[in-house]
Amino acid sequence: PTPAARTFGAPRLWRPGAHELAQLAADWEDLIGAIGAGRPPDGHAGRLLQVRPKAASRRQRTLAPSADGVAPAPPLGFYLRRRAVLAILARGDVGETLVLARAVAERRTST
Repeated sequence: PTPAARTFGAPRLWRPGAHELAQLAADWEDLIGAIGAGRPPDGHAGRLLQVRPKAASRRQRTLAPSADGVAPAPPLGFYLRRRAVLAILARGDVGETLVLARAVAERRTST
């Protein structure tokens, strides 16, 4: 969809439970450990977190640990996995939130 056709929902505050916090910490340690050892994690590493390139283009580079010390590499960002976000949204009454967001969006487009 075009940016004008997108619908934005109401913000939601998420507080991870003890199990989620433990899993986030484990993912963080594993991913940071791999990056620090010069082995950027693949797309399958991490249960709740994932590491992906975070750059406007493939040509952007930053210095990162490598087997030879430090080498140029694409900047990386940490993101919640899609299934983690879907699980968060599944808790609570998302239906009302989406209905409200659609009503607000429709009101904005009709004026």
